[in-house]
Amino acid sequence: MQKEQSHQNKIAWEYKAYGHWVTNYGTPENMGKLIRNDTDRWLNYYKEDLGNVSGKKIANLLGSGGIRGVALAVLGADVTIVDISEENARYAKELSMAANVNMNYIVSDLFDIPIVEMESQFDIVFMEFGILHYFSDLEKLANIIFKLLKPNGKLILRDFHPFSKVVDINEKEGTLRLKESYFDKSLRLNPVAYEGFFPEKEQESFPKTYLRKWTFSEVITSLGQQGFIIKKLYEEPDKIIQFIPANYMIVAIKTI
Repeated sequence: MQKEQSHQNKIAWEYKAYGHWVTNYGTPENMGKLIRNDTDRWLNYYKEDLGNVSGKKIANLLGSGGIRGVALAVLGADVTIVDISEENARYAKELSMAANVNMNYIVSDLFDIPIVEMESQFDIVFMEFGILHYFSDLEKLANIIFKLLKPNGKLILRDFHPFSKVVDINEKEGTLRLKESYFDKSLRLNPVAYEGFFPEKEQESFPKTYLRKWTFSEVITSLGQQGFIIKKLYEEPDKIIQFIPANYMIVAIKTI
């Protein structure tokens, strides 16, 4: 199931992704300068939990266009990004050159990386937004993260709150509508994350992604079963309807 999911998601994320980054974030040349001059803009939310990253080895899993990875590298981190998309890699590599930093970018399904070579190499695994739903085997994902980290290494995972994915928000009326079961375990076709930035007519040609939506209990259990200790758990309210959660962040430590 994961092979089929990854194959479809690679097709989707290699369709006009480079154009998306350039159009909606700016050319790598301009963005690289912006990041170098203001890392806080891209990392401010994480500063307390990241700590001083200078000299730290950080794996940015599903690091996409490399904006966070480059910001971490500007601060002195030794950054490795793993992502399935060649288009994302192209933008990220040009971005790192513009920001005058070195960064290792591995284009691969995360489940296919040379885990034996990379085991216990990283101080921090950093994962941000739209991550877990790309995997149909959460236990295996948690195991890979655990293996990548050094003893006492830290996982920082920020993602969309599971509850937010099963409701439609009517911003005008301030109401919610339940659109599907919170406990649905099926693999579903969904638009690729950046599709909505393109004209409506163009969107018809976009390949779709396969997503598996996880519950909060499944996320926490998958980490706990590997031996992670959950140190912090943040839940962030929706900006419009603040009585429901929009995002969450987990900070977990690999036990020795």
